[in-house]
Amino acid sequence: MNIYPAEIEAAVKMDARVKDVLTYGFQDRYGTQIGVKIAGDFSSAEEVKRLCSECLPPFQIPARIEIVKTFQRDCVLHSW
Repeated sequence: MNIYPAEIEAAVKMDARVKDVLTYGFQDRYGTQIGVKIAGDFSSAEEVKRLCSECLPPFQIPARIEIVKTFQRDCVLHSW
């Protein structure tokens, strides 16, 4: 099944409490799982999980949720 991080991020960003979100994949004993780092007004990972359950299909709900104050997105620029 193809899962696109941009779809997850766009759906979650529709909530006014979300300042920024980054979706990533990680490996565990079950294979590749979805994780999110989310900056916003949330008191717990369960609160974020409820939000995800409301706006995402079950196969896109993150297995790992990290609430952060801010995060820096790394960007690599190439000159051609």
